[in-house]
Amino acid sequence: KAVGPVHLDTARRHQVLSMALREQRDFTGALEHARVSVSLHRTLLGNQSVKLAEALDEEGMSLLALKRYEDALRDYEEARKVKEAKLGPDDELVYYSLDGVGQAQLGLGRTRDAIATLKQALSFKDVQEDSLGESGFALAQALWTEGEEAEARDAASQALARFRSSGRTAQSKEVEAWLSARPAPVVKAVPVSAGRGGKRRR
Repeated sequence: KAVGPVHLDTARRHQVLSMALREQRDFTGALEHARVSVSLHRTLLGNQSVKLAEALDEEGMSLLALKRYEDALRDYEEARKVKEAKLGPDDELVYYSLDGVGQAQLGLGRTRDAIATLKQALSFKDVQEDSLGESGFALAQALWTEGEEAEARDAASQALARFRSSGRTAQSKEVEAWLSARPAPVVKAVPVSAGRGGKRRR
């Protein structure tokens, strides 16, 4: 009421409210406020603003949670392009849009694209461990779908270590359950004497 409906402070408050509702798993409510935030940022700052890109990222997270992957992918791809143009492709903020693109591709069943995108996201080093854990677990699922089982288990194990180090208990349990359901095959050792290379008795 103090600054009016079309103001950057109002846009920011809608964005923060979206985050709060999303934390409470009210994804529909979160999306409503995220959309207002995106609209206001676009109106006030234009289509090439990094702040708009961050608002698109927030909208994308609710869309992912609602399994609206096409819409999420559109948001994240726009956000990524804006950030890369304004900040450069190696800026830390690009990671979050890149991860969103990969998560949306995975949801759409575009696993080959998701693998390439999520591996690119994981190349960023100055990002929070739990965020990298999210990318790593998504990568594991994409790899498993493509039949790359050993690499998938490795990616999941790295994600689990990241979740544990950042105290993300719920995510750690999810990855642990995923790994437990996909144990590595047991390779039986073959005695040396049974092979052709065994020594012959004289």
